[in-house]
Amino acid sequence: MSGPGVLAPFAGDEALQARIRAYIESHPEAAGLIRDIASYIDSLGSPPAKRKKTEAADELVKVEYEPSLPAMPAVTIRDVSFTMPLRKKYTIIISNRSLQVVQPTDHSKVELDIPLRSVAFAACLGVPERATPLWNFVVFRSNSDLYGAANKDAATEPLVFSVPETFAKTASGPLFDAMETQIKLEIEARPDVKPENSDSSSDISDEDDEDVLTYKRLLLRAFANAGVEVALPDPEVFHASKTSRHSKTEPEYHVSCHRGSKEGVLYFFNSGVFFGFKKPLLFFPIDKIEAITYSSITRVTFNLTVAVLVSRPGSSDEHEEEFEFSMIDQSEFGTIDSYVRMFKLSDRSMAEERRAKKELKQDRDDTAVNNGDSELAKASRELAALGDSDEDPEDESDDENFEDEDSDDGGSPSGSEDDSDDSGSGEEAEEASDDED
Repeated sequence: MSGPGVLAPFAGDEALQARIRAYIESHPEAAGLIRDIASYIDSLGSPPAKRKKTEAADELVKVEYEPSLPAMPAVTIRDVSFTMPLRKKYTIIISNRSLQVVQPTDHSKVELDIPLRSVAFAACLGVPERATPLWNFVVFRSNSDLYGAANKDAATEPLVFSVPETFAKTASGPLFDAMETQIKLEIEARPDVKPENSDSSSDISDEDDEDVLTYKRLLLRAFANAGVEVALPDPEVFHASKTSRHSKTEPEYHVSCHRGSKEGVLYFFNSGVFFGFKKPLLFFPIDKIEAITYSSITRVTFNLTVAVLVSRPGSSDEHEEEFEFSMIDQSEFGTIDSYVRMFKLSDRSMAEERRAKKELKQDRDDTAVNNGDSELAKASRELAALGDSDEDPEDESDDENFEDEDSDDGGSPSGSEDDSDDSGSGEEAEEASDDED
């Protein structure tokens, strides 16, 4: 029978308490597990008070980070494929205070120990051009170089690791147990669902995302509980013109481009612009962007240049640098233009205002309306004014030559075998790690 100690963390939700009580009465063997879950939740300092919907059927519980609490391992995940800073499979252990990367056979051998309060930027991004869904988690540490200096020390490189969109079968720990039990309780509470008694993993079907504790869902909750905000693509902020290969109704959220001779992708967030997954990874915080301009506009492609204020690690002095991304498809003209206009990134005079608004944590929706034409829109009209005349042969030959020059490199974000600096797909990481194992 459930006692007051088991139900205490759920005070204020009588319906949930009744469901837990009924579940324990019908499943006495689960009493110990639910008691441990209640103790764990209680040890976090306060029960989850606020739920935030991040995507359909996926809710994150925000738990305030409490520095005075001891480090408590929340979840352990085995066989995680890393592509940066090391290309190998490791075990990760996430507590309320840190993310540890450890050797699979000996957890006492810690390769990396990252305080989660020091994370500068984190994102969860779908790996482009994958036949099956795969998620890249990107973590920039406070000492990471956001602008990709030549230093490739493992202590300063960001982390990139990949997980499939499947049930988290290699995960364990109190958070995993708590979330799995929560899903089971929600399933049993439905009047039309009567699951049979069986192992935990077999109770959950991969056919219904709401009923699956996926790696992505588990990791997002673990980061949220530690106070780390993980950026997710937001269609209200930016989405590409093409649709996802995994869904006819879901758009893609990346734009293909080149950085020098390497092919990569750009993601646009309300917090900034990210380039991956070729080394070096780049992240431009929105408050550091001075302007975004366009050049080499043809009927097929255009180039984008991001001017940002740069301060290298260990120095407080800032100076402006420009980063150019080329060979962006003309079909993304409008999508990128909408983002630039939303944050007024074509106007250098607005840079100080953007920084001030970040410091004051004001809602950027107030700046979304810009009645003036952007530089990109003007260029598009000028291009249209040329009528139906043929494209400049020189521009066309330049594009062809560029593609020919890259054919040997082939740098595809889907994880081709072209480049040792590729930090892209989990598929390539898995091949590398399998060879190494």
